[in-house]
Amino acid sequence: MRSVTTCLVALAAGLAALSLAPVPASANMMATCAPEIGSLCSDVREGRGRITACLVSHGEKLGASCRAEVQSVASSGGSRFAPRGVKTMMAPGFSADVPSSCQADAGRVCGDVQSGDGRMFACLYARTDQVSSACSSDAKATLDAIN
Repeated sequence: MRSVTTCLVALAAGLAALSLAPVPASANMMATCAPEIGSLCSDVREGRGRITACLVSHGEKLGASCRAEVQSVASSGGSRFAPRGVKTMMAPGFSADVPSSCQADAGRVCGDVQSGDGRMFACLYARTDQVSSACSSDAKATLDAIN
């Protein structure tokens, strides 16, 4: 039978190891960008990189530390935090026309987003639950053709 001291030492070592474990990039982004998420992305459902995409769509409105964190997450190897499409939208020189099936949706849910550099695609992706299925499908096909 182990002594209480041995158990406490083992428990303390386990907790110390957990506290030193790296925090996922999205957790840092969520904390660093909390003000921007609250003001720019409050209508976006979390998961599948939608918050990252929303922040990408508002790039010029982000504070410096948030912008750096978003770029880090979007370019990270972990597709859990930034799906391939989001990474494509963040790539230097990204350029693609928004499909005509998305024009009405873009005006309705992304009216405050400056067009260009993938921002409109990022906005539409972030709000996939708010756009038509035709827009969602056509935008995905456009991004898939680029990859």
